[in-house]
Amino acid sequence: MALTAIHPGEHLAEELKELGVKTLALGCDVKDPASVQAAVDETLSRFGRIDVLINNAGISWGAPTETMSLADWNKVIETNLTGSFLCSQAVGKHMIANQRGKIKRHEWTSAWTKLPWCPAPSAHSSGSRMRAGATRRC
Repeated sequence: MALTAIHPGEHLAEELKELGVKTLALGCDVKDPASVQAAVDETLSRFGRIDVLINNAGISWGAPTETMSLADWNKVIETNLTGSFLCSQAVGKHMIANQRGKIKRHEWTSAWTKLPWCPAPSAHSSGSRMRAGATRRC
């Protein structure tokens, strides 16, 4: 199991190793295509294939719509949507070539509650559905 995060989760990898799970903890900035590709390459080097990708990276800014800056909005969108796209694209190429694999995405539960003070989760949910449709293969 490869665990990727902006700060690698070595402690979780160690716990999994104690349970007999082969693990790899990697740092990865999902907003950076080179960082994503490096994580994919290292995972393939270690394990030979990727069977499942779980897109779970996400941030929240929690500011009211009327006060959230465009820069803060872009940080959320770049991490939650662009990051998911970049990971799906990099891993998806490998999966398509091997004719196997699953990509799972996690959405914020707050995206379903329509919080008036936090527009990013709802936008993330809508964008995530669009991205899923774009990356789905028949």
